[in-house]
Amino acid sequence: MKKTFSFLTAIIFSALSLFALPGFTPKVQDMNGEYVYYRDTTFARESYIGFLCYDSGTYAARYYAPEVKKENKKAKSIVLYFTIDESKPYMSLTGEKVENGMALGREDTEIVNYIHDMLYELNARRIKAGTTLPVVTQENFMQFGGDVQIEFDDIIPLFNVKSIVNQTEGKKVFYVVTAGRLIQENDNGFSSFSGFPKQYKDNSHKMPSLKKATPVEAKTADDISVKIDSAWNQVVENLWTLGDAAILTMGEIPQVPSVEFMERQLLLSKGTSYVDWNLINSKQSNNSLYLVSTVYDPSTNKVNNVIQSVLLGESNSLLILSVYNNIYTKNRKYFNSIVSSFKK
Repeated sequence: MKKTFSFLTAIIFSALSLFALPGFTPKVQDMNGEYVYYRDTTFARESYIGFLCYDSGTYAARYYAPEVKKENKKAKSIVLYFTIDESKPYMSLTGEKVENGMALGREDTEIVNYIHDMLYELNARRIKAGTTLPVVTQENFMQFGGDVQIEFDDIIPLFNVKSIVNQTEGKKVFYVVTAGRLIQENDNGFSSFSGFPKQYKDNSHKMPSLKKATPVEAKTADDISVKIDSAWNQVVENLWTLGDAAILTMGEIPQVPSVEFMERQLLLSKGTSYVDWNLINSKQSNNSLYLVSTVYDPSTNKVNNVIQSVLLGESNSLLILSVYNNIYTKNRKYFNSIVSSFKK
């Protein structure tokens, strides 16, 4: 299992190539396959816009709106593939193709034009924001109603835009809902995203009885340890399970360019299981990084709370504890105490 853990983390942190959109050099550069999705409230119906980088010169953008049964509106998906001139210090498209472009109606064409506007506007405003992030800028952005605040953050792929707030209304009009990375050639995580449910209703999992459980120390060959109990079952060297309720794994991870790079990679969605970025809890100190996220799998409707704790140093140690959402909510103190005992 040690080899398996190393293999999995190598995939997560592998940097096949690092690059950025034109005109700026972010602290956390983008990698092949990274994408980000935003909720865009300027549309009359629930709408999302996503941006994906295949490589430094090839990208995709997707508009998605879920079905609205009451209004007899079908789900809508529009995908735009485009290439850019990497030699220019600003956004300059050199080619584009719209998926099923011949079938676009008037409304669809307007959406494609809107995506064009967003590509130019978001890139220009990111250049203007400078090199030191996070930062909040005050700007006039007509597509979002005039005076806005734009929050930029290193951990957001591509434009580094975390949210846009309309200052007149005092509400977010454009904000990150998820971000991810395509790992395999046939990975359809970007094209399959369809939003998150308004409420998570995954309540079918049960917590095993702990009445007869006795304290146990779980330890790896790297001298990483955590305090659990006898209700847990060690499957292989680096992995333990608590019945069907939770999975715990830990081990050493590769060195990375920065803590921000690490944070982004640990929070990116993988496959068609999506991290809800509106429910992320992140804490960082000089020697640790602590992340709690909610991960939704639409194919099964399963919802997991994933706690990731990193001990930073000459070698970095990672603990991942994944617990079904309804179980974690009712037993938060129990699981948090396990994570807090993580040490090397």
